[in-house]
Amino acid sequence: MEKDDIGNRMALGITTILTIMFLLGSLNGNLPKVSYPKALDWYLLVSFSFVFFSLIECLIVFLFARSAADTQEDKAVVKVPIPFFFSV
Repeated sequence: MEKDDIGNRMALGITTILTIMFLLGSLNGNLPKVSYPKALDWYLLVSFSFVFFSLIECLIVFLFARSAADTQEDKAVVKVPIPFFFSV
């Protein structure tokens, strides 16, 4: 994946989050009902947290990188006036 390809990164992260949520739902539907969280519940919740925070991190880094690129473009466009004795 290219470093500027935010669309595919977000799509992959959202797909992973939806998969984790599906696994959590089917796990709770197939295992016996208990009043405490099981080890698989904790594992899937921690996995969900890592994926969610990596999506947030990716979005923040993308926004800062785009802001820095816009700032550099603005600096490159600045025109320096040429003194009259250098003009032909």
